[in-house]
Amino acid sequence: MPEQRVPDVSKFEHGNEKDREVYMIAFAAAINEFDYDRYQSALKLAAGNVCAAFERDGLSTVGVAHYLYKLDVAFWDIYFDVLGDDKPACPWITHPVQNDPNDEPSEAYIDWRSQRGLTGSMDVSGDAIVAEESDSRDPMSLIPLLKLSNRQATDMANAATEQAMKNIEMLKSVEKLRDENEMLQQKVERLEEEARMGTFQGNDVITFGRS
Repeated sequence: MPEQRVPDVSKFEHGNEKDREVYMIAFAAAINEFDYDRYQSALKLAAGNVCAAFERDGLSTVGVAHYLYKLDVAFWDIYFDVLGDDKPACPWITHPVQNDPNDEPSEAYIDWRSQRGLTGSMDVSGDAIVAEESDSRDPMSLIPLLKLSNRQATDMANAATEQAMKNIEMLKSVEKLRDENEMLQQKVERLEEEARMGTFQGNDVITFGRS
């Protein structure tokens, strides 16, 4: 891979999903490899692969922090695979504990299993709510679970909308910085050309976006 200025991964918290997301986008932009459609496609494929791997391991539920870490590792491998031999190694060297009792269950994995008709004990509230066969015959027994699921779905939708808006603003900032960098590079190249041609005047003032 050509020598390029990329973000310093040591400045990011490897165990924090927000830090990992910001770093991945900034890294891709820094090497001119950020593509929104490719990003979304890789994320979807990574999610499917991770959930399938959990299911093969016989896991009916996983912590959200552990799920997101595995998702980011899989995403990195898929997204940068187009670079072939120049694909950068995944930078995440620390990860959350898989069975952390304080970690909430991953709703994404629960939904993935539900969509495929997979059954099993699901701790969706942190209190080990398990739907027994006898309970499934009594609609009234499902009301608390449905209310809980509805609240969680609403919270997740609101959080997803807020995060999407933040991501859009961040992408706009990245694009703006890249455009400014290109303009600066063009200005430097023009001045170098003028200097070679002998047209640059010694008293010319060079500014880089500062008054």
